[in-house]
Amino acid sequence: MRDSSGTDNADFRTRAVILCSDPSISILAQQIFRTNDINAAWVSNDTRNGSDFLILSTGDINTAAAFKPTIAMIGSGFTDQNWQSLPENITPGGILIYPQVLENGIPETSVFFRKLPFEIADYQMKSNEITINTDFGELSLGNLKEDVARDLRGLQLFCSQFGIMEEDFIATLAELY
Repeated sequence: MRDSSGTDNADFRTRAVILCSDPSISILAQQIFRTNDINAAWVSNDTRNGSDFLILSTGDINTAAAFKPTIAMIGSGFTDQNWQSLPENITPGGILIYPQVLENGIPETSVFFRKLPFEIADYQMKSNEITINTDFGELSLGNLKEDVARDLRGLQLFCSQFGIMEEDFIATLAELY
């Protein structure tokens, strides 16, 4: 969509990408955003809703890098894959959220961006349910997939970039599960 100056409106939005192997992470992020009244356009949905945030969730590194995100999250499913082109394509001054195990693998780039590593969430399987340990106590998350449970700390950091603080993030998880 072009404005009166002929530029693409998406150029003026904060572009964020979630690079994940399981689309359930993106679905959970969308639920958290809705519950916390964060108006974001998800690329697979309506990208012309007047939101300041344009978010792409993909499992394809080339698509993620071409999106030129301001905020990028790499899920733990990409620790053994070739994801190095993503940091090279982050908007200057942007943010990269990644599993701590990738700390030494982040390439040097000419672009400055903030690095936010996350630890894999502390979770257990109890009676066929995922339970995570949080600063607020133990939280049962029902049938949440293990791929999603591993990346919850990264997803919490991602959501915090949009104003959803840890307490609200945990409260939303408790409400959803």
